[in-house]
Amino acid sequence: MLARRKAMETDGSWLTEREHGVGEIKPKNEATRAWLQAAGVDFSHCQFVGKDTVGEGEAATKVQKEAAPNVKVIRVQGDRIDFKGFVFPGQARFDETGFSSAASFDGATFSAISLFSGSTFSSSATFEQVAFLDAASFSKATFSGHASFSTATFSVMALFQSATFSGFASFSRATFSGYATFIRSSFCEMAFFASATFLDNASFLKARFSDTASFISATFSGDADFSGQVFPGGVQFQSASFGQKANFALATFKRSAQFEDIHFDGEVDFNAARSEGAFSLARCSFQGVPNFIQAHFEEAPRLDNIEVRGAIDAFLNKAAKQKLRNLKRILRALLIGLARPLDGIPRHSQWRDIPARWRALKRLAIQGHDTDRELEFHAREVRSQRFAGDWPVPFAFWRAKAWGGVFRYWFGMLYQIASDFGRSLARPLGFWLLAVTFGAVVYVSQSPEIVASRHRQEAKGASMVSAAASRAWHAWLSKPVPCYAGQLAPPKDPNGDTPVYVGALSPALQNGTDLANEAWHLAFHNAFIVLDGSAEAAHRSYGCLYGVELYGGGNPLAVVPGAVSTASAIQKLFSALTIFLFGLALRNMLKMK
Repeated sequence: MLARRKAMETDGSWLTEREHGVGEIKPKNEATRAWLQAAGVDFSHCQFVGKDTVGEGEAATKVQKEAAPNVKVIRVQGDRIDFKGFVFPGQARFDETGFSSAASFDGATFSAISLFSGSTFSSSATFEQVAFLDAASFSKATFSGHASFSTATFSVMALFQSATFSGFASFSRATFSGYATFIRSSFCEMAFFASATFLDNASFLKARFSDTASFISATFSGDADFSGQVFPGGVQFQSASFGQKANFALATFKRSAQFEDIHFDGEVDFNAARSEGAFSLARCSFQGVPNFIQAHFEEAPRLDNIEVRGAIDAFLNKAAKQKLRNLKRILRALLIGLARPLDGIPRHSQWRDIPARWRALKRLAIQGHDTDRELEFHAREVRSQRFAGDWPVPFAFWRAKAWGGVFRYWFGMLYQIASDFGRSLARPLGFWLLAVTFGAVVYVSQSPEIVASRHRQEAKGASMVSAAASRAWHAWLSKPVPCYAGQLAPPKDPNGDTPVYVGALSPALQNGTDLANEAWHLAFHNAFIVLDGSAEAAHRSYGCLYGVELYGGGNPLAVVPGAVSTASAIQKLFSALTIFLFGLALRNMLKMK
């Protein structure tokens, strides 16, 4: 029959049309109609029985008499109904068919549509390594014993809606190239889908799993719908991969749920899901922000080493795949539109829910006492709020709420830059050292010796900024610059008193120090705000840098320029913030409460 069909395709006499893309093949000429009629097999409303079921003689005759009028009893010679390796060239109809004994279709090939709708398998049924080259329907089929579809291939559509598996059901390493539906199917014992491949959408909507459901290493290239599903036994998805949407919204996990080492490429929805046992997402990778809003976990979920890429990353990833069709949206995302979010989605879209999703993940981390994940999700929540609710400028400046978003935007940005949201020790330490260095440069640049040198360079045509920088760094890059030498003592006034003037520090205090050393000392003294040096040390530092105020009969007082006082106050405030951030990061790193 297959050879005849090939010959008809060669000479052009094979003419067919298909209903709705995957429907029944209809002939368009008489030759094709004759072939379809000759190649098809129809066992609808038949009852296959073996010797193990009816025996021989009078028992077999009794079965025939008790059968319904429209049912034909087909007795087989052995104890097994054997279709192993059989090739069905045309349509194969087994709908409403009964298999009283064990049935084997291992290695069979169904070249056209195969229909097992409403069929009943009273004993074991094996379809291992079967090739379904066209649509296959097992809707409302009943498998009372073990059912195995291991390594079977469904090239078009696989329909198992409302099927009942009373025994062990195995679809391990099966391949579903087309749409696969198990809507309202019942699995009374273990359901095994390990290493199965779903190249199109797969739906398990309202399916019932009474025992463990195993999807270990399964691949879902299309959408996978488990929404509203109840898993009374354990469910295993370790090392599975989801290429499109993974929908577990409103799902209930009565016992353990293992989602470890999974790669989610599409949207993940656990909205309002409920877990009553152990729940693990360890080492999972999410290309978007999963939705755990209103999800409830009686046992703290495990979130170790999960990786979540943000909404913007996921958007750009998806847009890149769509290329020119989404080029406009990518440009808007990169240029940061004034009145639209960063990802170019209208403000009323689902992307506005991203901060809430991060907040839900943070709640799960808190429940699991996972400090690292809690800090990470808090940081991502703050970042995702930008251009979703927080803006760099107040567009509606007359509203107090708009200003609150502006402050959150900029303070959140500063918090991120300065300490990576309280997770970095290096950043606040680096800024603290930068403040010390900058302070030392400012302090030494205000010394009268450096100021005079700067003025000489400015007189030669150098800019004020370049002259100040070059003379300040000169104190470190050249030989040590001694302390300020002071002014010459002015002549006495008519009363015999010497007017107030700025003199030099005493030779004893100048010994062993210079401008650079004292600038560093003053900068570090201001940086360690909790430490207070002695009055003698402050007198030496200020006196060396700026001189001392002298007047007849009084004690010399160190000079403190106004710019130095202002710079010291700013440095102390900045240092206090960096020390606080350093302490916060240290506390978070050591997980102290």
